[in-house]
Amino acid sequence: MVVGERDVAGTVIGTALTAPLALVSLRTATNLSTSSGAQFGVRGRLVGSVLGLLLALGYTALTVWIGGDVMVSVLGRLFGLPTNGLSYAVVYAVLAAATVAGAGADAVWAARPGAGKTHPAKPPPPTPHSLPRWGPCDRRITPGQPSPKRRVTAP
Repeated sequence: MVVGERDVAGTVIGTALTAPLALVSLRTATNLSTSSGAQFGVRGRLVGSVLGLLLALGYTALTVWIGGDVMVSVLGRLFGLPTNGLSYAVVYAVLAAATVAGAGADAVWAARPGAGKTHPAKPPPPTPHSLPRWGPCDRRITPGQPSPKRRVTAP
């Protein structure tokens, strides 16, 4: 496949539109919806949501396209599957259906009762930083000073 001028131009335009979004989210340590809401208000969250949805759909389409191309090539070499439009359409449909089924199974798994609850666990064992510092090991006390636990009486 030969890369045409339109392909390069589309890649450059798409990169120019989406690259600043990564920088905003990286700087604010939030997702795209929250970042756009901070910039454009409550309704501005839709901007980030729609852009995130379009990016996710684009990556999914790219994955199905590349995966389908590879599957048809491999099935052609192994089993002699003809590389025509029907083969590509069937393989693309199977991969798209598998993607939708996987997303649906993930949504069902996440929505199961008790999915967001964490089980109460034992408190973690104390670390050296969580223990009170008293005595000669205390870094706040310089040598020669009395420990805060002892009372120093005047001579």
